[in-house]
Amino acid sequence: MKSIKELTEEKIRLRKVNPVYSTALENLIVGAQKIAKDKNRPVTEDDIRASAKSLVKNLVSVIDTVRIGPIVEGYKKEVEIYNTFLPTVRSDEDSKNIANDIIAKNTEKSIKELALLFKEHGLNMKVAMEEIKNVRG
Repeated sequence: MKSIKELTEEKIRLRKVNPVYSTALENLIVGAQKIAKDKNRPVTEDDIRASAKSLVKNLVSVIDTVRIGPIVEGYKKEVEIYNTFLPTVRSDEDSKNIANDIIAKNTEKSIKELALLFKEHGLNMKVAMEEIKNVRG
């Protein structure tokens, strides 16, 4: 994922070429900076993801309320942009198979360490954690 500095540079570069994307980046950056400021630390990738998740949630709510019209189409484009910053969750079957591979290769790791590996691989956490219970008892 790009750093906050890279996102800011991209936002400036795209301002005239793609104003919708540039504005979406601005909203994403401001949200991530606010989250980091509230926690009194520099912006992290998790802050960018949290900002994107919050923006998607808010826009989906507006889209559901308004439902039709040109403004909805603009919001849908923004949601697509923000979704590129969110991890994709794998299917239940993929999550189960990958979780079992991770568990088998990391027998010495704690449940917390395994959960971090699951998260890095974009697994469905409920399914993956269930596999730990099935394998380790």
